[in-house]
Amino acid sequence: MEDKDLVVETTMDWVVETTMDLVAETTMDWVVETETTMDLVAETTMDWVVETTTDWVVETTMDLVVEITMDLVVEATMDWVVDHLVEMEEQVDSKLVLAVGTYTEVAQVFSKNKE
Repeated sequence: MEDKDLVVETTMDWVVETTMDLVAETTMDWVVETETTMDLVAETTMDWVVETTTDWVVETTMDLVVEITMDLVVEATMDWVVDHLVEMEEQVDSKLVLAVGTYTEVAQVFSKNKE
């Protein structure tokens, strides 16, 4: 019986050791594979976040730059137009005053001549 017990014990030791080695190896393969997958997921996610954020920042910045520039251009143009209209109005007013004054003088001269 002792030989049989020895065979069973040796076989059981071998089975346990082999199974444990196989489990450990498979587990380590899975851990490495999962870790690699997680690294890939993390890297891909970060690439996407950076790309999306960069696109958003560039788009938002460009929108802001265009909006501010357009506001400044419109404001400057309107200021220029208003300034020139005021200047033209002043010129027209002064010419009207001059014309009315001249007309009045001419009318007075004609009135005196009629008399």
